[in-house]
Amino acid sequence: MSADAGGRAFPKAERLCSRRVFDLIFTHRRSCRSGSLRCIYAFDVPTDWVKAPVSMAVTVPKHLFKRAVRRNLLKRRIREAYRLHKAPLIEYMQHLGRTLALVIKYENKTPDTFALIEGDMLRIFRKLMYEARQLPPAA
Repeated sequence: MSADAGGRAFPKAERLCSRRVFDLIFTHRRSCRSGSLRCIYAFDVPTDWVKAPVSMAVTVPKHLFKRAVRRNLLKRRIREAYRLHKAPLIEYMQHLGRTLALVIKYENKTPDTFALIEGDMLRIFRKLMYEARQLPPAA
């Protein structure tokens, strides 16, 4: 089997790294929440700032989990849930001709199982697709 695993990889192009994009996301400050996850996002990010239709970053605050082992475990679970279920979101954004940059923030004081994180991620994706549909057409 290839490393891509049927389009379910999480390539570097989809990782949010640009300081400008982070500043854009946090100045517009649109967000939604599901369970333990908060999604802070911005639509229509300039295409020269991002390399993919959907770019994502994950954060787990240090004040919730002092040990890096716990934070890294939760970040891995969140990235895996994103990786497994991102295809419909990416296809939808491409269909609408929009770009999306999002930061997923974990906000619970106890670590959730992968199944709970996965369900929260799916609900966030549904909310994002609904929001994208409600916006006026991209210029």
